[in-house]
Amino acid sequence: MTPSEPNSSIPRDANNSVLSASAKVFHPVVFDATNTDTGPNPPNVNNPSITSCSGFDSNSQVLLCTALVNVCDSFGGTRLCRVLLDPGSQACLITSSCLERLGLPRKRTNVRISCLGASDTRTNGISEIKFTPHFTSNISFVTSVYVVNKIVGQLPHFSLDSSWSEPFSDLKLADPTFFKSGPIDILIGVNIALPMLKGQSLSLGDNKPFAVRSDLGWIVAGNVPSEDMFSSIAVNSIQVVTDELVSNFWKLDSVPEASLLTSEERACEDHFIDTHVRNEDGRYVVRLPFHSSPSKLGDSRESAIRRFKSLEHSLIKKPAIYSQYRDFMQEYLTLGHMELVPKNDYAKREAYYLPHHAVLRDSSTTKLRVVFDASAKSTSGYSLNDILMVGPRVQRDVYPFCFPSEHFK
Repeated sequence: MTPSEPNSSIPRDANNSVLSASAKVFHPVVFDATNTDTGPNPPNVNNPSITSCSGFDSNSQVLLCTALVNVCDSFGGTRLCRVLLDPGSQACLITSSCLERLGLPRKRTNVRISCLGASDTRTNGISEIKFTPHFTSNISFVTSVYVVNKIVGQLPHFSLDSSWSEPFSDLKLADPTFFKSGPIDILIGVNIALPMLKGQSLSLGDNKPFAVRSDLGWIVAGNVPSEDMFSSIAVNSIQVVTDELVSNFWKLDSVPEASLLTSEERACEDHFIDTHVRNEDGRYVVRLPFHSSPSKLGDSRESAIRRFKSLEHSLIKKPAIYSQYRDFMQEYLTLGHMELVPKNDYAKREAYYLPHHAVLRDSSTTKLRVVFDASAKSTSGYSLNDILMVGPRVQRDVYPFCFPSEHFK
């Protein structure tokens, strides 16, 4: 769309930007991410750019290309998510909250996202998603997505009358709720969005919505006349900044931070970042950071049973402590920190059985604490702690705060 065509609603220019606007005056918005220097560019420099030019007609709201899709989660099911198709974006994005609902892992990245009209944003990692249209699983798409805190505000900015969906009632819509204001979970960039579009379209007339056929169903977009006046304008043209010269410049301009972590501590931190997820209850689920194969462990069940019987024999002689111990273990079961394993399932699992014992502290408000002993050796001579990585300390050393008495004389 160009400033000379303020009333145009032809979808061919939809790839210039992601926009949603209502304004009384027509405002062209121009963005050029290229360098403003008129001199020749240095050779062999990767310098991607995006140019967006968008105009807004008066008394209208612009519907963007949204769709409902089923995204595969880590639990073997699917979650219904709302996506925004943006052929003007070089990257696919997903919100952190959506990724947590899906329970999918993320990998660390050092990528900067450049958005029109906003400062650059650092991503929170990268993941991979697989999704299908909300009405069928016969076709699927797989893409990498950068994790960000937020993609865009509610779309559309305000809900429209449901009568706008009536002209499209015979079509299989990609987003049957296109007229309802709601959040966006995922942004689909040009590499996926453009091949989805099939070219066939249906228009309601000048300055009115149109529908475009796609692999996700018919996508409704375009101008919607409105009597309400809104001054907010959202325009997103997103680019992944990969300019090595800019990256190297910041490296030279910054003071390097000396890493105090060992290689194993760093590997342990990376393992946590890459594998931790949040389940449906909002709890964090973390995989054990093995540095050796669990197959090194021998049998630990018999030793754990012997220690349990010895513990039980000791606690029977102390009814008050026995009661506290039993309450503690029952709370563990209730909270879901542990579960009962059926007897017929013992031989089917590669497991390490944790012995446990009581620790009493008279000075503490909670006098009894149950300690699980992961250092107990199995029949192979290895314990669970022997094959796990040791993560970095989370507390600072005490010695920098301890001074000899002569220091204060």
